Amino acid sequence: MEPSVWNYPIMIGHKWEEDDAYYMVWLPDFGITACSATGETVEEALENLQGVYAAVDKHYRKTGKEVPRPTWPVAFHM
Repeated sequence: MEPSVWNYPIMIGHKWEEDDAYYMVWLPDFGITACSATGETVEEALENLQGVYAAVDKHYRKTGKEVPRPTWPVAFHM
């Protein structure tokens, strides 16, 4: 299986304040800050997460760290 952000469960949160609102998405298998991204829409946040995941995956492999395996099966693919 080719490494992909879509192999992992993705958590989605929404934060809104008086003059600021955004979505945050993250891969809990990597920890809340290790592989997360934000965007003005869910779609934008997910697109940004793909780039972050690619960089994190590359770093793990380059440094010889084991890439976390998905902890639970993904039920659907967007």
